[in-house]
Amino acid sequence: DLHILIFSTKWLCREKAKLNNLQDIVIIDGFNFNQYKVYTDYQLISHALFNLVDNAIKYGYMGSRIYINISISEEDLQHEKNGDWNLIKTIQISIVSYGQVISQEEQSHLFDLFYRAPASKIKDGMGIGLFLVKKICNSLRYTIEYRGSMLSECNLPIYYYGIQQKKTTSLRKISQTLIQEVVNQELSDKDWKIEDLEFDAAINQPTCRNEFVLTLNNIDNNIIKSNTVQVCAY
Repeated sequence: DLHILIFSTKWLCREKAKLNNLQDIVIIDGFNFNQYKVYTDYQLISHALFNLVDNAIKYGYMGSRIYINISISEEDLQHEKNGDWNLIKTIQISIVSYGQVISQEEQSHLFDLFYRAPASKIKDGMGIGLFLVKKICNSLRYTIEYRGSMLSECNLPIYYYGIQQKKTTSLRKISQTLIQEVVNQELSDKDWKIEDLEFDAAINQPTCRNEFVLTLNNIDNNIIKSNTVQVCAY
């Protein structure tokens, strides 16, 4: 079911996120998704979600957060509240990470086979993951899209932990709300000791909110609400 799909994705990826990039994965739900089942090819959709989270680990900033958001539209939320769950048209699962800016030119090629943006070529990879996500979504009659928004003129995890470690910067103070959204604040100096050269090289890298939105369409009434509430430990 949907609940197991989401939590198993987090469970599969959380160790890699922590060990490779000091990231934390957070699940946010905008409705009672633990009561829903989606009749689909779970092997394929699990593979797509894994690729999206793996992409967020690879290209998100060290010390940042990754979000798995599950939501429905305002109209569908009203249907859900009224008990008319059979009228729900779509469920959206979005993977949010925080990293470098993706230009308009790069965005137009994100789902191309073997495409790698210039800034991403320092990372391991072949440019296949997002292409496969797109192919899976097409085969299941779902959609995938990218949304990006600039958040800050600086690398927010570097800024936060640099200030904690008494680094100096001329940048204006960043709001605590933004820090809480972007930065994994559970790290200690022992987890991540930032050297002066690392701080100086990274502090002026802008932080962008990069989001991939996977829309599960209600095709042939394949979204079903169950009377049983699923609970997963995470």
